[in-house]
Amino acid sequence: MSTSAHTLTWFRTPLARDARGAGRPNSRAFRVRRIVGAACLPLLFAVMIVGSLMVPLQDSATSAQTLAFAEAQPGALAALAWMELLGAVVCIAGLLTLVGAIRARGAWLSSLLGFLAVPFGVGMAAISLSHFTALGLAGSGLPTDRAIAAFDAFHAAGGPLPILFMLGPVIYLLVPLAAWRAGLLPAAAIALGVAFAALAASPGPEWLAVAAYAVGLVLTGWTAWALTAALPNAVESA
Repeated sequence: MSTSAHTLTWFRTPLARDARGAGRPNSRAFRVRRIVGAACLPLLFAVMIVGSLMVPLQDSATSAQTLAFAEAQPGALAALAWMELLGAVVCIAGLLTLVGAIRARGAWLSSLLGFLAVPFGVGMAAISLSHFTALGLAGSGLPTDRAIAAFDAFHAAGGPLPILFMLGPVIYLLVPLAAWRAGLLPAAAIALGVAFAALAASPGPEWLAVAAYAVGLVLTGWTAWALTAALPNAVESA
């Protein structure tokens, strides 16, 4: 068995359910799915960096501050809300692509990563919904005190839902651990996961969050490259 063929056994997926073999590692459909899914990993952090630089609204902003920003710059907040919603989608797609690629090795780590991926994406979507709600209240014509009370009631009704976003430091510490356990990334990648978790979990100015996203972009870009590099090339696929 060649080295490349041996490497591929780490990422092998179940055989296709149809005669065309669309689920085989050397099929075009499989390659497209893997490349698109892998690209979603760094795309999340690219979106978050753009959103943070474009909209100077702190994650810790109060209801009054968020509503004031929504009234002053509705276009910017709407763009941020759509980017957060996009981030929720690509986050789940990217993480589940990674889980599917490494589940044959280090199964418990990949299973834990897959279990946390969806709640994390839901938490991102909840933040997006919060910003859409702020836009609606800001444009409703309600008195400021009533709009703030309604926004606070909206958050209270959701309970801990937005807190799911705080799973991020845990998830992106698990990413290099699981990828290293599967032989996809070297142990050095774990240092990036630790750096991201430390930066993301630390309260501070907005530049600290941007720095965390930059580390996450490097980590997930490396992971995406490793995922696509593991695919058979055109000669091997022929």
